[in-house]
Amino acid sequence: MKSVHRGLLLLFSVAAFSGCGGGDESAAQAAALVTYLDRETGQTVEAAAQPTPAVNPATGKATLLRAGWCEQCGKWYPIPPEQNPGQVTCPKHKSPLSLSGPSAKEGSGDGVQAASPR
Repeated sequence: MKSVHRGLLLLFSVAAFSGCGGGDESAAQAAALVTYLDRETGQTVEAAAQPTPAVNPATGKATLLRAGWCEQCGKWYPIPPEQNPGQVTCPKHKSPLSLSGPSAKEGSGDGVQAASPR
């Protein structure tokens, strides 16, 4: 009887782990995208995480700065390369900026003011 339980346990373990890889890859790819603000155009761009100023895939120019979202303003602000993204505040509201906000593909607002360090 114990061998039947072990066999079933092994079968369920293999079945459970065999389907775990597919969904994780797309989640990892989405997590690897970062929202940037192009300092020349003011437009938001989603691209792979890289040191800033990052290269804009559309222009090939190193004009992208990390962007922080202000929920109160409803817009993205550039985060200077020397600043820790988690320690930057909105220049208007002085509230912490979030690294997550509306997707650049959704046409979220753009910002051109510099963000304030905390």
